[in-house]
Amino acid sequence: MYEGNDDSLVIYAHIGGMKWLFTGDLEESGERKMIRRYNVEADVLKVGHHGSASSTSEEFLEKVDAQVAIISAGKDNRFGHPHPDVVERLGNRGVKIYNTADDGAVTYRFWRGRGTFSAHRP
Repeated sequence: MYEGNDDSLVIYAHIGGMKWLFTGDLEESGERKMIRRYNVEADVLKVGHHGSASSTSEEFLEKVDAQVAIISAGKDNRFGHPHPDVVERLGNRGVKIYNTADDGAVTYRFWRGRGTFSAHRP
């Protein structure tokens, strides 16, 4: 039975020499359950629920300890994603943020043992 955004598919993978965590629309309650059950330390975090205020808690960020965050949100979307508090929490931790609303498409290229992120404005 569907119970909301915390039923999102979450993917943890090793790609291009880095640990990646894709959190779908996971919200804070789902984050709490996940960090109590699994080691979720990752280099790259795809921020949950488009960076809504109900996701990407301080406790979650502390456990994940990502260096890069990717926020998938539309430009001037009606929900105001990403929420300024989420962006601030990431920024306070020194996380490099790629926001598709501002940066456009984000790519990661891994070649000869090195990886590079790029933003491609539309």
